[in-house]
Amino acid sequence: MILRKGTFNDTSIPSAQNPVYSGSNLISGGPGYNPLYYLLFSFASGSASTIWGFSMLNFPDNPIQKGLIMIFMGLIGQTLVLFPDKLNKISPVDTRTRKGLYFMIGVTIAIIICLEILSYVLSGIYG
Repeated sequence: MILRKGTFNDTSIPSAQNPVYSGSNLISGGPGYNPLYYLLFSFASGSASTIWGFSMLNFPDNPIQKGLIMIFMGLIGQTLVLFPDKLNKISPVDTRTRKGLYFMIGVTIAIIICLEILSYVLSGIYG
């Protein structure tokens, strides 16, 4: 997030000086790209699977591939939500608005569910 100062700043907040349009409608207000929200989304989406992956590397009965896959997918899950300006280009709503914040909550929950399913599938494959 420190490297992305151009994204997480006050110019991302919809206002009269920085108008946001949804079609032909002007949207005013909204949280913008608030770094605290996206930091929490990042922790929620990937930190559990990254911690699981590193802990799997410590147990000899777990294959190393299972731990490495969980670490890799956890890091991808964590970094995905840290690019809201890139997700804004493909999302159906503007991610700087309140609806966009709800959309990002949904994306975070979907990532968590996918990582849980991946953990279950890896347990079935590697035992």
